[in-house]
Amino acid sequence: MTSKNTTSLIIIGAGPIGLETALYARQCGFRVTVLEKGEVGDHLRRWQHITLFSPFGMNATPLGRHTVQQQGATLPEDDAYLTAGEYLERYLLPLASTEALQPCIHTGWEVLAIGRKGLLKGEHIGNGRRRSHPFKILARNATGEERIFTADGVIDASGTFGNPNYLGEGGIPAIGELPHASRIRYDLPDIAGADRLTYRGKTTLVVGSGHSAGNTLVGFRPLFADDPDTRVIWVIREDRKHPLVEIPDDPLAERARIVREANALADHPQVHLIRSGHVTALHYHEGTDRFSVDIDTPEGQ
Repeated sequence: MTSKNTTSLIIIGAGPIGLETALYARQCGFRVTVLEKGEVGDHLRRWQHITLFSPFGMNATPLGRHTVQQQGATLPEDDAYLTAGEYLERYLLPLASTEALQPCIHTGWEVLAIGRKGLLKGEHIGNGRRRSHPFKILARNATGEERIFTADGVIDASGTFGNPNYLGEGGIPAIGELPHASRIRYDLPDIAGADRLTYRGKTTLVVGSGHSAGNTLVGFRPLFADDPDTRVIWVIREDRKHPLVEIPDDPLAERARIVREANALADHPQVHLIRSGHVTALHYHEGTDRFSVDIDTPEGQ
């Protein structure tokens, strides 16, 4: 290490941000512990079929690349567009297995709570005295064992993918959503690949106007061609011609492609686009394994 810094640091999450942060912190002499609820790159594993919007050169730091190459690995070209799975296999897992990081990564540990030693959350707010009290972190592993970790600093790099928005207006759950959450996909299914049979010949509700929704619609395109009974009801909050916002002269060609192709599919005969819509209730019918959905629009329900 290049510093005699003895500060301890806990990083929550062993994804790209968490690992790169841990690497640089170790280089600066911090005593680092990485706590990861799942496995290294856990969120990437859940959408490994998706091509990243940015090329590899924008998704790896100079220190990270140098560290991996020191282990004898061959890295992708800087202008290569990788899937999340390829990025995981070719860069993130090799990085996690290096001598610099492997000893400090603890997978299977979920952080449950964070506090300050000897203080409650309302004590010494804003006067600087809280800094002299180390953090206490309660975590639990897959076997149910609980443990207290302590550190001078905490960085939350757990990401947002594991905390998706609910379907209801204002970000709260729609009526009937929570009881049937296990039947709803909040991630990015591989519609054109491994999950094809789940969606082929069925009607699927897609809610949202972000890039995840765009990727989902593009995934349906080969299914539309294969089966005329494959249909999508696409609900967006906004009242605009194109569901996804187009960025003029977008420097990321892959992002621009998804936006362009998804917006074109909004006019597809097997897609019913509902603008200014809000899901208010879900009703699951066990006998048919289907949902009926209440959607509010300016024209009514």
